[in-house]
Amino acid sequence: SGGHLTLYSEVGRGTSVRLYLPRVAGATVPAGRAAAAPEEATGETILVVEDNQAVRDVTVRRLDMLGYRVATAENGPAAVAQLQGGAKFDLVFSDVVMPGGMSGFDLANWVRANRPGLKILLTSGFTGEVALNGERDPAPDVEVLRKPYAIAELARAVREALG
Repeated sequence: SGGHLTLYSEVGRGTSVRLYLPRVAGATVPAGRAAAAPEEATGETILVVEDNQAVRDVTVRRLDMLGYRVATAENGPAAVAQLQGGAKFDLVFSDVVMPGGMSGFDLANWVRANRPGLKILLTSGFTGEVALNGERDPAPDVEVLRKPYAIAELARAVREALG
């Protein structure tokens, strides 16, 4: 059907399942249920750093639908390689928990030190304690968008991160 689902489970708290299905052509939304239209992109380029191929593909599709140019990296070291290569980005949108020895927090700190002015937005499907993995205040000024998120939430967070 072109839809997808997200499954999130946390010990002692429960499990949530969200099923996303495409709208039927000609269907109407009941009054009061329509979401605000996401803000349009203004030519920005976003580097999406996500180790999960399926999540990366969905994120790229969503950002593309919102009008952004998108490049991808599968982990922090791959993102650093692109950034060191001189590629111009307006925003780095990175997962927090990734393999490769570099978390999203580590990447945010690298960006701050080596590409000042480059905006950063992180995302995670884990609770704060798991995502932090022992780090204290790793990125106090960087928003973490909690997974799963709707396209409207993504649009808002990206616009806010871009300023």
